[in-house]
Amino acid sequence: MAHYLGYNVEHPAFTDRVQAKGRDCHMTIEAHLATLEKKHDVLEQELHSALIQPSVQDQHIADIKRRKLRLKDEIEKIRSSTH
Repeated sequence: MAHYLGYNVEHPAFTDRVQAKGRDCHMTIEAHLATLEKKHDVLEQELHSALIQPSVQDQHIADIKRRKLRLKDEIEKIRSSTH
């Protein structure tokens, strides 16, 4: 079962709304994806910065990696549910 923002995207009520909104909904999803990708890029930069600083603790680096992975997973779920 595919979900997007907590909604079952396979449910007829959801798919009818998505089809009714057409391109506007697609653009909203695209905008959301763009925002998630920007956040992922920011975390990539933060991770790079943390890795080159010897004073940064391993726990902080692990936290950044976890947040990046969560964003990546969310991006992939959205992409797979819209295709």
